[in-house]
Amino acid sequence: MAMIPEAERPAVHRLLGRHLLQRMTLEDQVDSYIFEICNQLNKATMGLSQEESEQLIELNLRAGRKALRATAFDGAMGYFHTAQSLLGPDSWQRQRRLTLDVYLANVERWYSSADYAQGNTFLRNGLTDRD
Repeated sequence: MAMIPEAERPAVHRLLGRHLLQRMTLEDQVDSYIFEICNQLNKATMGLSQEESEQLIELNLRAGRKALRATAFDGAMGYFHTAQSLLGPDSWQRQRRLTLDVYLANVERWYSSADYAQGNTFLRNGLTDRD
């Protein structure tokens, strides 16, 4: 990647992520490569369509849950944070179920790491943000 100009790197990451996702979907191995797929696509979120963003939110939820199962709380937090940032400001109106899944995954991450106060605060603030 060092030889690729900085401005072109997101497009390369997007291309790599899309290729990985397509190939692993065909081989039914998305869960085995979920971290690699997310890591590539998360570096290129600006050029994604709405449908691709929703798919990436789902992929980040899967990656975060897999990280939680492995007790990798910081890794899970990164995936859940990315999923939340992809939701957008009006997500409670447009993608109610997906937004709820993201918020509950974040709360689960806080509770899994035994930070109950932060989980409760996040839950209260996240659910009161909806209109």
